[in-house]
Amino acid sequence: NSTVCEGSNISFTTSATGTSPIHYQGYGDNGIIAGDTGVQYQISNVDTSDEGNYYCKATNLCGSDSTNIATLYVNTSPTISYQSSGSAICEGRSTTFSITALGTSPITYQWYFAGNSINGATNNTYTLNSVTTSDAGNYYCKATNTCGNAQSNNINLTVNQSPSITTQPNNATKCVG
Repeated sequence: NSTVCEGSNISFTTSATGTSPIHYQGYGDNGIIAGDTGVQYQISNVDTSDEGNYYCKATNLCGSDSTNIATLYVNTSPTISYQSSGSAICEGRSTTFSITALGTSPITYQWYFAGNSINGATNNTYTLNSVTTSDAGNYYCKATNTCGNAQSNNINLTVNQSPSITTQPNNATKCVG
């Protein structure tokens, strides 16, 4: 049995002893594999459609023997199927970003802000509570598994501030006219 990442190469090798000539024929879930008549069957650029069971039959003038079934499992690298859009919120409020990643489990997550990883932000969602203007900027997430990683697009956060009076009017006493 073998587990490989989509896009890689795999070979199944068989050997048999007995009176020559020995003829080989490979089989898969759908029966005879056309052209697989050697001791080695190679699949280049493995795809999920290649996942399944394989075996080989060796035949000579005295009979035949078959190998055990070898199962091929194909893992896929993550792809981002959904991500939050950017948002503009008022200072002091909270916001949550999220992504959905497809691919072979387990998938791990890491969120980034301004290009730097955020300590402890390792879920497919990330919540900011009571945001300040220093939280404004671009966020993104990387989803990773044994076959690779995928990065979300930037999610822009704009933080708006409530008005704050910076100049107070002065009291004034004036003559009429």
